[in-house]
Amino acid sequence: MKDFMMPYGLIIILILAPIVILYALGMAKKNSPEGRRRWGRVKVPNEKKMTCRITNPANLASNTDYIIDDINMSGIAFYSPVPLAKKEIRLLIRFPFADYGEAASVLGRIAYCRELSKSKYRIGVEYERER
Repeated sequence: MKDFMMPYGLIIILILAPIVILYALGMAKKNSPEGRRRWGRVKVPNEKKMTCRITNPANLASNTDYIIDDINMSGIAFYSPVPLAKKEIRLLIRFPFADYGEAASVLGRIAYCRELSKSKYRIGVEYERER
């Protein structure tokens, strides 16, 4: 009887082990920032030079072009030489095939500002609905 049960125990272990491992990996991904996102990020290729400008509030508005790192349906991330505080802003997003006259205007709020180096910050903006 013992010899008969041995292969079945091994078979059960061989079946359950991958299931447990896949479940654990799935839970780890779900708890990561990318797993919690509703929309996946689209990385902008360096050669495309997709840029944006801040147009509002007035103290941040300028002709400075910020290089966009990634974009999705709920927000955008760009690089800035200076840190920006969490506040509501309006951006003009220029696509590679257009100029700022044809740029998309979006309202958003700065969700985070992460220092990458002494003079390079990654700014994350979450889009907001127009009121």
